[in-house]
Amino acid sequence: MRNLILMRHAKTEARNPGGDHARQLAPRGWSDCALIGQYLQSKALAPDRVLSSDATRTRETVEAIRPLLPPGCQTDFSNDLYLAEPEEILQEIRTVPSDTRTLLVVGHNPGMHMLAFSLGSRAKRSQRSYIAGHFPTAATAVFSFATNDWAAFAPGEGRLEHFVTAKSLRPAATGDDDDGD
Repeated sequence: MRNLILMRHAKTEARNPGGDHARQLAPRGWSDCALIGQYLQSKALAPDRVLSSDATRTRETVEAIRPLLPPGCQTDFSNDLYLAEPEEILQEIRTVPSDTRTLLVVGHNPGMHMLAFSLGSRAKRSQRSYIAGHFPTAATAVFSFATNDWAAFAPGEGRLEHFVTAKSLRPAATGDDDDGD
């Protein structure tokens, strides 16, 4: 059994003089990462490995949750995951060594959203319906797969175990919208 955790980067600044690739997390993005990290920790979903886009905002998302990752968790940053399409993300996942039991992938929309939707074919209708129209910043979807090898990983074979957003974990009084970057 394998677990795949797909996480969209957290809330970012609107613009950066260095361009899109250099955009940084907004203050709320840092706190949202802590909420997601605590959630994963509470569900005993500690990744063995992290694959992440090499954009500043995804690097900072990983950095923000790193204190909640197990010691020795290997992290690989790749430009191939920057604004990647679902098939490109799948190609990266298929290169993960078979001894990795739980993989966290941190990336961008629309690729992460489309991949999460395609992997969730065995999800409850309400969960699948929610993912179909909503994968905001820091959204995190956890899938389980009955495969022994990441190279054989394919859409439609996963079961959605958890879907959480930072907004769903924040106290209701904040009222922050988390649909944007």
